[in-house]
Formats: sequence, structure tokens, C-alpha cells
Amino acid sequence: MIKAFIKERIWPRTNRTGECWEWQGALTKAGYGMIKLGPRLSPNLYVHRLVFEAFNGSIPEGVYICHRCDNPRCCRPDHLFLGDARINNRDKASKGRAKGPCLGGEKNPAAKLSESDIAEIRAALAAGKTGVELARRFGISRTTVSSINTGKTWS
Repeated sequence: MIKAFIKERIWPRTNRTGECWEWQGALTKAGYGMIKLGPRLSPNLYVHRLVFEAFNGSIPEGVYICHRCDNPRCCRPDHLFLGDARINNRDKASKGRAKGPCLGGEKNPAAKLSESDIAEIRAALAAGKTGVELARRFGISRTTVSSINTGKTWS
């Protein structure tokens, strides 16, 4: 039944011309393909999970279906693999997509300062400039200047 569903409902809405086979239908906020099996009020199901199941059998409870390609729209069977939260997070970190402490300093996409800015702030503090002056100059808070000075951040 599920293979027929894939053939009739998934593949016609999937662009299978590139390396990744991208779902062209509805997406979750995180970019994963989703579809309903039944009527309008039936639950949404992840397309990549349905495809994995069709080609590999049932998915154990609590197990993730991870993407080798890191493309949430991809539903190419050989790009999908079983994993748990630990495997998924390790895979994400190894590819530089993890948030948090492993993306410190300039590598963090949210960073407002560069390594040279930090050196300049520390030198200015050592020369007697105030945190208020430096906060205004660099567009950061006085707390951030203090954290840089004490080594709490950018250590």
C-alpha cells in the first residue's frame, strides 16, 4: 500500500532531476515535506519518513530519519538513514550546522564582533577607555564589554 502511495502521491510532486529529490508540496516551518494520507483533517506526515518506510520497512518508535545531504526537502531513499538524537546531533555538528558552543567567536552567524574587534576592545580597556564608550562605539551592551574584559566571552 505505501509503495503505491509513494508512486501515486509522492513522486508526481517530487523534483527527481538533481542530486537531491526535492519535495515540491507543503512544507513544515523547518522545511520538511509533509502530506496527508487521508481527508482534510487527517494528520500531516513527513514525506521523507514515508519514503524511508516504503524502501526500508517500518521505523522503530522514537527513531529519527536523518538526511545525508542535509536537505530537509529531500526524499531520495539513498540520502536517508536511521538515527537517534545523539547521532543526528553528532552528524549536524560534524557538518558545522550545530548551534551553541561549538560555533563560538566569528564562526557564530549571530556574532556582531570579529577577533580584531575583541583585540581592539581589550586594548582600549587597558588604555583606560570606559565600557560605556566602547559599547557605543561597537554597538554592543556594557555587559558584553565587561564579559569580554573578564574573559567570560571571547576567551
